[in-house]
Amino acid sequence: MSQSLSTHSPADLNFLNSYDPLIGCSDRRAIIADRNIPPYVDRSCRREPDFENEFPSITALCRAGLFVTRVSKGDFIIYRTNKGKYEDVGFRHWRIVALLQAIEVLGSHDAAAEWYTQRGLQIPTNCMIRGNHPKPFDESRPRKAIPPITSTRAWDGQYLKRARQCGIFVICKPLFLDIRTPPVWTETDEHDVFGKRVGTRNPPAISKNQLQAIADHIGVSAWLK
Repeated sequence: MSQSLSTHSPADLNFLNSYDPLIGCSDRRAIIADRNIPPYVDRSCRREPDFENEFPSITALCRAGLFVTRVSKGDFIIYRTNKGKYEDVGFRHWRIVALLQAIEVLGSHDAAAEWYTQRGLQIPTNCMIRGNHPKPFDESRPRKAIPPITSTRAWDGQYLKRARQCGIFVICKPLFLDIRTPPVWTETDEHDVFGKRVGTRNPPAISKNQLQAIADHIGVSAWLK
């Protein structure tokens, strides 16, 4: 049986995190439309985070040990896109895509696969186990790199190394999740809640009041009270 890692005591933490959505890649927008891919999924071949599961998942594939090593059961995580021009909004902004709560923090991808399989659920794409394949290259988009990544096989090999370095796997329940038409978050919203622009390269812990303000903005505040 899979074993959970330790939890925070006495108070849970709240985090603000970000990711690059597929819709931000102009050369993938036609495929998004043709294949009815939710536009605000992550751009990686191993969706990180994976929002397309009933229980979204977070791993070390994106930020190595900078984030998942700090998360425990009960923590709340806000996910927003990185700032950009999305769809018909004529200025740069963020989208608030998810409010998640960590319900399991497991020590390996194998343990996570067991957790999903026992419940008859599809294994998320960011679960690095044998036989669980990444998304096709044309349904994802690597970041610019030197040398450039030109195949899913090469890209996936990098993720496999990272999963071996840090196997922590966070399973979440979504309190809010919208990967098709997520709410806009503006500079004004950012200033009103945080008093400044908040960087998320190393996802910061945020206060309960700040979490509540974002929850109010996306209309799920009742979940937190």
